[in-house]
Amino acid sequence: MSLLRYRQRKFSQREFMTSALSATFYTAFFLEQGVGALASVFQALSGILTENWEAIGPVKNRAKHAQNSLKWFSTQLSKKLESEEKRKDALWNTWINEVSSDSVQDASDALEKLQRSLSMTLEDAAGPVLDGLMKVKAWLKAFHLIVYKEPEPEPEPEPEPAEVVQETAPKPAAATTFAFSSDIAAQGSYHLQVLLSKLAAFESLIQSKSSLAALVADDINKIVANFGSQNLLSQNLCKILLSVCQTYFGNHVFRTV
Repeated sequence: MSLLRYRQRKFSQREFMTSALSATFYTAFFLEQGVGALASVFQALSGILTENWEAIGPVKNRAKHAQNSLKWFSTQLSKKLESEEKRKDALWNTWINEVSSDSVQDASDALEKLQRSLSMTLEDAAGPVLDGLMKVKAWLKAFHLIVYKEPEPEPEPEPEPAEVVQETAPKPAAATTFAFSSDIAAQGSYHLQVLLSKLAAFESLIQSKSSLAALVADDINKIVANFGSQNLLSQNLCKILLSVCQTYFGNHVFRTV
């Protein structure tokens, strides 16, 4: 059975395991496996303090013995981590190149669980051990920054070609105009030009909602009536002009000839 898996067993009262032996073993395990094994080490120690606490000997002054053993463990661990960081030799380079930031994060999470187990099991006696582990926690935080690598951005999916919707642009509203052929203009001469100018003025007044539009409408009615009475335009042409006026400006304004 692996020594690391040994902690998973439920020890009977006859199978005592000393706290000193546990601390020594896990220190040696770390020295052999390196930073990547710290998560397993912390998890194992946490299990001893909770699941297997009653199997730890000696029974007399158990908490005190555990305090001394784990304090020694935290001191040795902290010294090793700091010394390797200063030396920066082959082992340090191995840690940098082979240990992932996820492994360091797992170790930090497992260390926090170990700290909670210490506080719960050893109570006041956990103080000196927790102080030593705080240095380890700070070291792991700094080491995490060293080995952390930004994840490579995922390639953006190529955008699907958008369906080209050819929208028919709305045609601008046709401006109200009065287009007359040259022969009509020739027949009306001066009077027709006056009528056209009145119609243009009336259109402008209608758009501006001016009350003067009614006065201009009366003038237009008179001009159209004179066209008919004086035979300046044929009756058919007068009717056409009147129809145009009524179409554009409303039947309520103009009278029939």
